[in-house]
This record gives sequence, C-alpha cells and structure tokens, in this order.
Amino acid sequence: MADPYRITIYTAMPGIPLVDGDRQMGTSAAGHMWYQVSDGEVKNSYGFAPKEHGASSGPGTGYDTDAEAYQSPHYSRTMEITAEQYAKLKQFGDAAIKEDWGYFKGEYNGATNSCVDFTWGALKHAGFNIHRPDGHHTRWHGGVA
Repeated sequence: MADPYRITIYTAMPGIPLVDGDRQMGTSAAGHMWYQVSDGEVKNSYGFAPKEHGASSGPGTGYDTDAEAYQSPHYSRTMEITAEQYAKLKQFGDAAIKEDWGYFKGEYNGATNSCVDFTWGALKHAGFNIHRPDGHHTRWHGGVA
C-alpha cells in the first residue's frame, strides 16, 4: 500500500491574479513558488514572501494561503513522500507561518532569499538530495529552474 503522503510544488508566472476569497487583490509582479503537503486528508500550503506586497526586499513572512491566493499556477508537480518527509516539510512551513526563523532566514530578498529559496530549503530540510548551482546563475525556463 502506497503512503498517503504527498508534496506538490507550484510555480506561478508573473502577472498571475491574486485573490482573497472572492476579492481580486491584484497580480503577482514577479511570480511565485510554494509547496503543499497532504497526509491523504488535510492539505497544508506553505510559501514565503515579503510582508509588504510587491517589495523586493525587507521583512518576510510565511504564508499558508498560497494555494487559494494564486489562481491557475503555471506548473505543479506532485510526488509521494514518506511520513518522515511530510513531518519535516510541515515543521519547516509551520515555523515560517509563526515567523520562527530557526530553519530559514526571515529577511526577504528577491535575488537571494525568496520563495524559491524557501521551497528549496524545505525540501533540503526534509532530506531531499537537492543540487542547486551556487552563485544565482540559474537560468529560468517557464518558471522552473
């Protein structure tokens, strides 16, 4: 029997509409990346962005509303994960929601500490073997590094 645990990684292109319930909140200037974990029943979404919408740097915060706020993301990938990976991903995301920066730096910087870095950090925290080139020379293709 397969584990019921799953992670979905999302990327949204610049200009994607943002909503709060039924209310349009504008668009995302830079696009976004976040992840969602599921235990087979409950889904929890985790992302990181500046506290001040649209800022390129400054205090950041964790968000648990990205799955609802970002309409029609450009890309998503769902994978089965273990119970241990699920617990670590949830731990990392829940800490960011509480602004407990023990696992991730809370200062947002669009070039060096963004939603992409947050998602990669969560995967590393959960034990995924992540290889990401140093130096921020990554070329972006369709929202995916």
